[in-house]
Amino acid sequence: MTAPKESNILPANVALNDKIRQLRDRWECNVSTCHSEHCFVPVLGPHLPLSHEIIEKWAAAWLCDKTRANLENPPQHALFNKVAPQTLAQRSPILQAHINNMNMNVMVTPALAAPPVINIVMPNNMFALFHPAPAPDPAVPGPTINPSSALIPSHL
Repeated sequence: MTAPKESNILPANVALNDKIRQLRDRWECNVSTCHSEHCFVPVLGPHLPLSHEIIEKWAAAWLCDKTRANLENPPQHALFNKVAPQTLAQRSPILQAHINNMNMNVMVTPALAAPPVINIVMPNNMFALFHPAPAPDPAVPGPTINPSSALIPSHL
């Protein structure tokens, strides 16, 4: 299969092909143990082999918005998930805020965290089974009333 003539390539594809060429020139892999011709190697992160699909996505994103992707920074795309989170977070304020929040949660030590408070409500007579009922009070004879000394007259 031969390459198409320059005149047969659509103008939008000419620009895309130019970006693809720039990316391939910039990210040519020099690592002898790597099986890929082109790799993205961020300062902080793993070596990411660049396939034709990845390079094409990068070039298309670069054409769409130069602030989100350029020759040195890949787009925020699932194909670049292997890139170190620090590299991606430098370009995304939302992702940076999420990473900072996660780091703050990790920094809280268990010694500083308060233990949980557990309240248990029990009925008052719950332990009545274990205590015998108190003995009734012995009948104490009360004062006897003399009918003749009552306040109510006896003739009524």
